[in-house]
Order: sequence, then structure tokens, then C-alpha cells
Amino acid sequence: MEPKANLEDLSIKWKDNLAKWAIPDRILELCEDDPWQIPAQLLMPQARAQEKSPTMEKQLQLLPYQGTVLDVGVGAGSGSLYLAEYASEIIGVDQNSQMLDIFIQQGKQRGIRTKAIKGTWPKISPQVQKTDLVISHHVAYNVANIVEFIQALFDYAKSGVVIEVTTQHPMASLNRFWEYFYQLKRPNRPNAKDLFEIILAMGFDGVEYKEFKSKRNSDSNSYLPQRAELIRRRLCLPKTSLGQVQDAIEKIGLPSSSENALISITK
Repeated sequence: MEPKANLEDLSIKWKDNLAKWAIPDRILELCEDDPWQIPAQLLMPQARAQEKSPTMEKQLQLLPYQGTVLDVGVGAGSGSLYLAEYASEIIGVDQNSQMLDIFIQQGKQRGIRTKAIKGTWPKISPQVQKTDLVISHHVAYNVANIVEFIQALFDYAKSGVVIEVTTQHPMASLNRFWEYFYQLKRPNRPNAKDLFEIILAMGFDGVEYKEFKSKRNSDSNSYLPQRAELIRRRLCLPKTSLGQVQDAIEKIGLPSSSENALISITK
């Protein structure tokens, strides 16, 4: 029998693997834009909508009728606003003021009471009340101190926690583009299984893991120009190279991050 993984070792490995994704200084110096800024259009709820995904089903299962929701890394609300007809309030935490403004506007359109809190988790947690359901979609790969992050999610949930991430690091989908433009080999860890292993090592009961393919709306192709622009930014390429990026997409194919993983912790 293999020895049980040590939580400290796993968390250090997670942090070290994340650090390998740093953009080399020689390339970062070429950036005309912030390579990590995502166009708001790509995060609008209607652009990322899914139909009956396992994540949505699990969130509905854990959320009591007219319960409260905390969405950590809320963005524009794509992970939580569909719960508007089932919840009494959705609290969104994010570092991006523009995203929080969109989240509030979208919440008003859906008739749900929303509250936006700017800051990073768990540093901002003292300003947040406990809620029935705590969710965090596509945030974990941005978190170096992952154990502290996960523990705080769990501490602020009354019924459960739902985490969604891509099965591979989201930047891994651009690895072929980095090689195409810079002849640069990029890492491929950490991944969702690494995150799941850490959560198991934390000793939680009622932990579930499930992989699935996301289903975007049929009109998502209309966001292709924004996705090409996002790739250009991510690769630190100049604005004048957008045409070259579009040519590369035709040769390599559009990066896909449709393989997602659901991790839930039931209290």
C-alpha cells in the first residue's frame, strides 16, 4: 500500500508548479498590455452559460431554497447568477472592480439581491458573512497558498462548497502557441487531480470529484475576435500581431478549455 500523501508536501509542490508558469522576463518586457487581463465580454454570464452541467446540479443540490451564496472569484457572475431564482442573496468577491460592477448589474436584471466585495480570498474573509453555499469557479490555479484558500471556503459554508476548475492548468491550452511564436516549452502542472489530492489530504468528509465537458452557448463563436485578442495579450505579443495570431489559430486550432472538473465538499 502506498503511503498517504503528506499535505505539506502536496501544498509545496502545488506552489512550486504554479511558479513555473511565470512568463520569462525577456518576454514580459515586450508586453504592451497586461497579459493576465481578460476582456469582460468573455466573462459575461451569457457567454459562458452551460446547460445542466454537473457543477450546476451539485450547487442546486447543496443550496437550500432561498439560501445564500458566496461566490469567490465571482467575475461577472457566470458561476452563480443562474441561481438567482433559487437564492435570496448572492455575495461576490473579486479583485476586479469592472467585473464586480457587471456582476451587480446582471444581478439587478435577474431580480436577485447581490453584494460585491473587492479583495482577495481569504484576506477579505473577515468582511464576509457565512452563507449556505460557497462556490469558486476557475480561481484555484491563481492561488499559491491553496490550503489556506480551501479551508476558508469550507469555514464560510453552512451546507457545502463547490469548486470548478479546468482539468489541466488553463494556460496549458496555449502551450502550442508559446512554442509556435517563441519556441518556448511550457509546464503542464498543476492540474485538477493535484487539487483533489490536496483536498483529500486536508481530511474533509463528503468530497466528490467529477470530470465533464462544458457546453457553451451556440453563439459563443461570436466571441472569436475577443479570444484571438486574449491570446495575443497572454503571449505578450504586440497589437500589430493580431493577424498573425488569427493565422496561428487557423493552423493550430482554437485553444479549448472545455474539459472541466467539479470538486464538492458537503458539510
